[in-house]
Amino acid sequence: MAADARWPRVRELFHACQALAPGERDAWLERECAGDTALLDEVRDLLGAQAISGDLLAADASELIGLLRAAPAQALEGQRIGAYRLLRLLGEGGMGRVFLADRELAGREADGFEQRVALKLVRGDFVDAETRVRFLRERELLARLSHPHIAQLHDGGVAADGSPFFTLEYVEGEPITRWCDARRLGVRARLGLVLQVCAAVAHAHRNLIVHRDLKPSNILVTADGEAKLLDFGIAKLLDAAPGAGDTRTHARLMTPEYAAPEQILGGAVTTATDVYAIGVLLYELLAGRTPYARAEAGLVGWPEAVLHEVPEPMTRALARLPVRAGAGDGDTLAERRGTSVAALRRTLRGDLERIVRRALAKEPEARHPSVAALADDVRAWLDGRAIGGGSRRYRVRKFVARHWLPLGAAAAILGVIVAGAAAVAWQARETEREARTTLAVKDFLYGLFTAVDPRAAKGRDVSARELLDRGAARVQRDTALEPGQRAEIDATLGRIYYQLALYEQAKGLQEGASRLLAADPSRALLAARTDAERAETLAALGDVPAAKTLADDAIRRFEAAPDASVADRVNAWRIRARTAVDAREFVDAARFIDKALAHVDDPAIGDDLRLLVMMSAGNASWGEQKNGEAEQRYRTALAIASRNAGPDDLNVAFSQTSLGLALYAQSRYADAIEADSLALATYRKVLGEEHPTTLNAVRNIGLSNYQLGHYATSRELLERVASVQRARLGADHPALAGTDINIGLVTTDLGDFARAEAALAEAVSIFGKKFGRTHQGTRAALGNLAIVHELEGQLELADAELTEIMQAEADPKLNELNGYTTLYRLGDVKRRRGDFATALELQRRALADSIRHVGEHARYTALAHEYLGLTLRDSGNVAGAERELRAALASFAGYLPGAEHPLAATARLDLGELLERDPTHRAEAVELITEAAREREKFLGATHPATVAAHAALAKAQGATRG
Repeated sequence: MAADARWPRVRELFHACQALAPGERDAWLERECAGDTALLDEVRDLLGAQAISGDLLAADASELIGLLRAAPAQALEGQRIGAYRLLRLLGEGGMGRVFLADRELAGREADGFEQRVALKLVRGDFVDAETRVRFLRERELLARLSHPHIAQLHDGGVAADGSPFFTLEYVEGEPITRWCDARRLGVRARLGLVLQVCAAVAHAHRNLIVHRDLKPSNILVTADGEAKLLDFGIAKLLDAAPGAGDTRTHARLMTPEYAAPEQILGGAVTTATDVYAIGVLLYELLAGRTPYARAEAGLVGWPEAVLHEVPEPMTRALARLPVRAGAGDGDTLAERRGTSVAALRRTLRGDLERIVRRALAKEPEARHPSVAALADDVRAWLDGRAIGGGSRRYRVRKFVARHWLPLGAAAAILGVIVAGAAAVAWQARETEREARTTLAVKDFLYGLFTAVDPRAAKGRDVSARELLDRGAARVQRDTALEPGQRAEIDATLGRIYYQLALYEQAKGLQEGASRLLAADPSRALLAARTDAERAETLAALGDVPAAKTLADDAIRRFEAAPDASVADRVNAWRIRARTAVDAREFVDAARFIDKALAHVDDPAIGDDLRLLVMMSAGNASWGEQKNGEAEQRYRTALAIASRNAGPDDLNVAFSQTSLGLALYAQSRYADAIEADSLALATYRKVLGEEHPTTLNAVRNIGLSNYQLGHYATSRELLERVASVQRARLGADHPALAGTDINIGLVTTDLGDFARAEAALAEAVSIFGKKFGRTHQGTRAALGNLAIVHELEGQLELADAELTEIMQAEADPKLNELNGYTTLYRLGDVKRRRGDFATALELQRRALADSIRHVGEHARYTALAHEYLGLTLRDSGNVAGAERELRAALASFAGYLPGAEHPLAATARLDLGELLERDPTHRAEAVELITEAAREREKFLGATHPATVAAHAALAKAQGATRG
């Protein structure tokens, strides 16, 4: 009797045994089973499990049979499941087992290629029909989850024995608590990771999936600080209810320390269940303990504590004696958070305590209404804002705390009075001088803007540029101004010119201010501040080396001055990080921005500077390909900018542009276009069509259109940007070189090799002269130029160019993360030159690196599969080529709806022509080539040479089929 059909009889016998005395059961069962030893053994197994675990197990007895009777996991290690080889067991849960597995294709093992995945397997021999359906349903749900902080579903299928399986991204990381402790992360950094977790859980909730087992071991953090949420299919999701209304909760579904009261009681599991678990996680990350002291000490059971105990305040938990191995005392806990016990208590007291207490409420409706609301409270704490649910008095108190400087002015005056007569006399002299300077600046600005008065303007509309030019000329004529007054006015005008992107004018004024201030030691701080701003102007002009030197000097002066403000230091670190990003030195950028982030919540840091710091932090993360972290930082910047923002707010637009950058890096091109388009509308209204920031948004939209295959639209936008950049910034500006690279990409794919070569050669020249041959921009331009040379048949030249880049990228000081593009491009040149062995070695390395850095579902991974497939084809490995070309299409489909794109069309055409060789696959070949021709016609036009070639291939395939 099959296992599924046998289950009703097993259940009937099991329940009948409950009415018998234990001594009577064996004889009765033997009679009822009538020689069916398998049936007898299954009921006995179930009764034995009940004796150990109690009646609660009886509810899912069929699953227990499979669990108890399944083969040992070790016996499965080394077996092949589809295209995967099981390496070792990672974990078990319910009916599912999770193995580390290699995806191996023909010919790969000898060359050491491997793609590591986590493979979840259900034992088909011992799973009833309902469980199998639930498993497949969960696999379908997982396919809908696409988030940078959720382990990504890769593949699925059925093993030879009928067992369903699926594979997910294998995450190499540590549990979030251990990762934070090992790096002595402070409270702010820990909360940043929690926000990543909240974003992942909220995404799942939007897809009607509740995790139900959030705990540190299910949240791994990778070496680059990316949190990854697991067990949306590994071990626990198999046990999810088959319907959204199912309220059953079984003991094996929960980890008691993180289970919500409704889970303990078997009540309805909702999104509030995950809110509770995040509350426990927050408590443990912040205080290093669990919320229930008596349960942690073993005085009561966890279910009782969760249902009836009041969570101990985190500040009090720090004094709790450690009972868990490695927990440590209060001093140890504080040290693991990079602080002291007293400082940690001060941090946890107040709003953080309230946030955690609300999340841990016994009643679901008393918790935060959603994970997003919990995350909003965490962000509010990070921003120094009032959290949700507070009283009016509380919000007033928060306002006073955030604006303590002006509200405390009276106390500061009293401090001056009691400082002594000598100090007062000195201060009076300084105050008089500062007052004269301040009044001079105010009078100057008033005179500057009297031009807006119709009588002074003589009926004309006066532009900001005209006002500034008039003011700068007036400063030069005014001989009554003291040097300090002139310097401050010059610095102010320079700052305004910079905001209007009139960088040359800003530079001249800032240089004048710096010269005047250098002669007055009493204005050393203003001099350092002006030089920091001048460094940012130089960076905007493309003189990045000089900008780095000047910013470094300003930082040294601020750090040496005991009276330098926190805001001055933070801004200097931010500017230095900006210069590092411009130089593509992202490790340096992260080093400086981390210094700024350590002080970003200081009350002396206003929202304007805090916004700039978060945007620079996002840029540094983006440069290091920590795209999820970059997105989170940009969203934080957007939240800061949106606070009290009016219509057409530039800071909101800047944040939207930055967010688009992170979305683009995650292959979310349509979302990137949406973010950039919102920003562009503001830029056009406020800054005008030709402002560099406006042009940057247009270029970003052009790039996203290119990635989506809209080449004509992309080229039109990019050519327009380049034309304005050349006129406004000059023919040797790095911004123009960056746009040249983009134009080179799109014109190469359009087949206009002459325009591509001209644009890319110009980019190589600009970047090379500015930064040298090994600079990231130079290498990017040269690599794309090599593609053009390859397509033109200049294989020896392309080989030399790509080899030069590969050798440069081997230098660890460059911290090159995109080296896989060079590897697969050089591999393709080697293929065309007949060096298949070298080509295969390079392309397998490229594929492994691409998967590791950007995942399976990304443009670069799809191209790596494609290039490897072509080399396998040309070297005679037809089966391997087919697998790689199919993998390329799967990668395209992972980020492009329907895998519709000119590059995907090429992969379809290559696969179709390969399958055409086999008469048994000719029907599929015709279908693939037909689709390729249709896509090329859609994206490139009917007369494009690539479209014509696809139609010719289709005619050939159709002829072979008819023949």
